[in-house]
Amino acid sequence: MLIELEKYRTKHVEFFYDFQNKIFSYKILEGVIDQSEFQLYVKGLIQIPKEYEVLTVIADHRANENTTPLEVQEYLAKTVTPIWENAGVKRYAQILAKEFYANLSGQQVIDDINARPDKNFQTRFFESMSSAEKWAKEPF
Repeated sequence: MLIELEKYRTKHVEFFYDFQNKIFSYKILEGVIDQSEFQLYVKGLIQIPKEYEVLTVIADHRANENTTPLEVQEYLAKTVTPIWENAGVKRYAQILAKEFYANLSGQQVIDDINARPDKNFQTRFFESMSSAEKWAKEPF
């Protein structure tokens, strides 16, 4: 059963949880995310895996128009993903942004994650939600 986690929703980011498959997904909507909204967005990224049993995180960046600054990319890779790992997350899927620079900065986050020597979960890129969900449901 998929539910929207409305308490974490922001103007440009929706959060969801699939109880059956233990998938936390979020979807970035069209528009520019300002600093205060970004802080709320990151709070959701950190809190949801602590509140729910999450095995896979799926980030739907298809409508993302935001370029992630380098220091934020590093923060996501070195701070947020270890929190996910400690909460039991095993996989991170990113559905690529259509906007060129948003796509590149999203890919850089994954590269930064994969560069961590202590990384203990799988990462993958996808072009559709259905292919990411299919991967998320495969046995470990």
